[in-house]
Amino acid sequence: MKKHLEEKLQHLAKEILENQNVTNYQALREKTLALYDLLTLQLYADKYIQSEMDEETMEAMDSKTFEQQGQIDDPFPMETTRYEESLAEPLIEKIKDIVAQMPDETQEIDKMLEEVLPQKKAASKELEDFAKDYQQMPTFERKELPKSDQPFVSPKEEKAVFTKDPNRPKSLNDRLNNTINIGLNDRLAFIKHLFNNNADEYHRVISQLTTMDSFEEAKNFLETLVKPDYNNWLGKEIYAERFVVIIEKRFN
Repeated sequence: MKKHLEEKLQHLAKEILENQNVTNYQALREKTLALYDLLTLQLYADKYIQSEMDEETMEAMDSKTFEQQGQIDDPFPMETTRYEESLAEPLIEKIKDIVAQMPDETQEIDKMLEEVLPQKKAASKELEDFAKDYQQMPTFERKELPKSDQPFVSPKEEKAVFTKDPNRPKSLNDRLNNTINIGLNDRLAFIKHLFNNNADEYHRVISQLTTMDSFEEAKNFLETLVKPDYNNWLGKEIYAERFVVIIEKRFN
């Protein structure tokens, strides 16, 4: 088996060395991998044979003294093959020439690696600097406040006295209380039947009614200033009464 491996190894190495014009890099790669596999098998075979011989030699020399062991010569010395050394140097030179003749894609790959690797190194350097600074951060000890023998006495709470400011602007709650709540259906009916589909006039009247202080004032406003403009709401008594009832609820 060993001799068969040696023959294959020599044949494959010779084939790679004789191929001067390399264009099919895939085929060359496969041959190189095959050569590597054969070298690995040959190395394993050499180690296995050597280990077997060492075990047999140790068993044969167990009953002998150190002096006797030194005087005995190996009657069958093994020949050490040098084919690996004879093939290694020209094969390496051949592979170097092949790599030098490869397209510019390898140079682009090298540039990409050069762009990526410095970033990784910089990130690693920043992490090391941060860890170094973190280790040097000072530690703080909690300072205990001195205990006082006297019990804590809270100051007396002063009751706030609020006075109504007549000039204070009305809040949202005040404005909501002054609004007249009219549903959507009622509003549409009032605009159509009481204000002749004039929504602006309707909103103007409602706005003025919200500023009045009593229902009497609001009713007088409707009787004297609003109804005369719309034929005193003749024939619209149902809507007029409904409108007045809603206005009255605002003041109750």
